[in-house]
Amino acid sequence: MKNNMEAPNEIYIQPNAHDGWFEGNKPNDNFVEYIRKDALLEWAKEHKRVIETHGDERDAYSRGEYSVLNTLIDKLNSM
Repeated sequence: MKNNMEAPNEIYIQPNAHDGWFEGNKPNDNFVEYIRKDALLEWAKEHKRVIETHGDERDAYSRGEYSVLNTLIDKLNSM
């Protein structure tokens, strides 16, 4: 388990369990995976920055990547 200052990016929770959560590999199919919203938001923003600085923004937009990243970022910010 990580130190108290750093939260894991993903955890596994067994529905209806009273003993907390599990970090690491998914132990079995009785567990549901959850990820940190801020980790996903950070990933989306970084990929958007890559498109803006190193790629052709118009080409990425035509493939839908840029639009999907904007939609994902907006949705995560609204949650």
